[in-house]
Amino acid sequence: MWLGEEEQIIVKYLQQLGGAGATAREICRKSATKDRWKENERWAMPFVQALRDKGLIEIDAGGHYKLTGKPVT
Repeated sequence: MWLGEEEQIIVKYLQQLGGAGATAREICRKSATKDRWKENERWAMPFVQALRDKGLIEIDAGGHYKLTGKPVT
């Protein structure tokens, strides 16, 4: 499955967290640079949704996004 650069950044960030996951705000703040965050605080949201649509991440009842375990290529 092909992933764009932004999707790869988000997946790598979630991989570093292991099973803990992260909220949407944390993903937007911590997965890329501070400049990216300052330009647009919600920059990652379209890419998070695309990853959900592809079945690579899921959201739990607490609002944390986690990898599904599906192989990322």
